[in-house]
Amino acid sequence: MRKKTAPIAALVALSGCGVFDEACTTDIQPGIIITSVRDAVSGTQLPSPRGAVRDGEFMDSLREWDSGRLAAAWERPGTYDVEVVHDGYLPWTRTNVRVRDASCHTQKVNLEATLAPQP
Repeated sequence: MRKKTAPIAALVALSGCGVFDEACTTDIQPGIIITSVRDAVSGTQLPSPRGAVRDGEFMDSLREWDSGRLAAAWERPGTYDVEVVHDGYLPWTRTNVRVRDASCHTQKVNLEATLAPQP
């Protein structure tokens, strides 16, 4: 009699990698999300900000994602320096932003950028 261990072993292996978790999807998710970019004085949303994230030699541009939010570090754990810029404002930075690996995707880090007008 032949044992059917391969399908059971595959199910056990898949269950440990998060394939059966409800939150698992096949799309690529960002590790860093800038939820809003605002003027520090008035609080108004600033249109068309730019920026980047860096982890050592790795650099990724912040790109518009999901209803105008900015995102980067797609499925990449690491410790990032984040910079958001807009014409007429001082750069906004955050250092040592840690994106951790999770069972399906990286854990998202949400940040709000408040930029001070240039003097």
